[in-house]
Amino acid sequence: LRAVLAIIASLLMLETPTQGASPLMLAVVGFCLYAALILWLAASRQPLPLRRAHHWLDACWFLLLIALAGSSGVRYFIFLFFPVLFASWRQGIGESIVVATLSSLASCIVLNLSQPTISWAILLLLPLSLLVTGSLVAVLARTEFSIRQGGAFASWLVERADPRRGFEAMMPSLIKSVALEFGAAGALLVTDEFDGSVHVLCWEAAEGCTRLPQEAAKPFLEHLSAFPPNKAFFFRPCQRVWCRQRVKALLMPEGTVTKPVAAERENLAVLAKLLDQPCLVMVPLPCRSVGCMRLILTGTAKALRSQDLDVLAHVAEQLGPPVENALLLERLASEAVNRQCRVTFDVA
Repeated sequence: LRAVLAIIASLLMLETPTQGASPLMLAVVGFCLYAALILWLAASRQPLPLRRAHHWLDACWFLLLIALAGSSGVRYFIFLFFPVLFASWRQGIGESIVVATLSSLASCIVLNLSQPTISWAILLLLPLSLLVTGSLVAVLARTEFSIRQGGAFASWLVERADPRRGFEAMMPSLIKSVALEFGAAGALLVTDEFDGSVHVLCWEAAEGCTRLPQEAAKPFLEHLSAFPPNKAFFFRPCQRVWCRQRVKALLMPEGTVTKPVAAERENLAVLAKLLDQPCLVMVPLPCRSVGCMRLILTGTAKALRSQDLDVLAHVAEQLGPPVENALLLERLASEAVNRQCRVTFDVA
């Protein structure tokens, strides 16, 4: 996209007045070289320098083109939508809104200085369109990108889930992959089977994947059992005065948004406190022939976001069948071994 914008900027030079075109031409050539360098580094899979600042550098380049183009500067204004979208894809919605706000203010100043005769309507309309439309498109693009990325991750995860390996051998790597994909600090897989047995697999970056003993998990399981088995939740506490508590609930497998009741809000706050993490995302895995299974991710408010609930719910829906098959195969193997041992004992 950056290379395409460099080509468009070069083509716009054909209609630029000759007077004062030299500085603009040097700026366009500089931007073309900058775009070609980054494109070459990306194509050759080399590490990109200042990767987190690329959208800021793009915005500075486009503001420079607007300033040097004089009366033709309005033509280059649409280029500023690119760093807003680029920041959304790379760093998130918050970064894109900051880029849109600062670019709008800077473009307003640049247009006023480079074109003193510009009308106030155009001077205010262009930055306002960038601030409103750019941020809105960035939100929509980020949402669609997250959904597509979640679908691709779910497909990749299902390919790695081989039920023949058994539940105990398969799940640690899957839990770790899910936690790393969503940037979670910890992950828990809670299995509540029909025979009353409850198992908790816990993953942490420092300690890896371990099975929690029943005594350590008992307070946590008591609050967890109060949640409906067909609901997924996202919880973020009120950490600051301007940051209100955020709780989102989905009915599974329909994915319908529903309003959580007061008891569910209280239990989510208690669970977050027990897990020693401010935010959590909890989704059920469809395992109808085994019992109730829940996947819980914990982390900070910066890492876990409310839109992760929809993506994780889709991942859980795809991951449920192979996990259920692994549990059933492991149970059948265990029963076969017990039956063989019983037959051997009776013969002896």
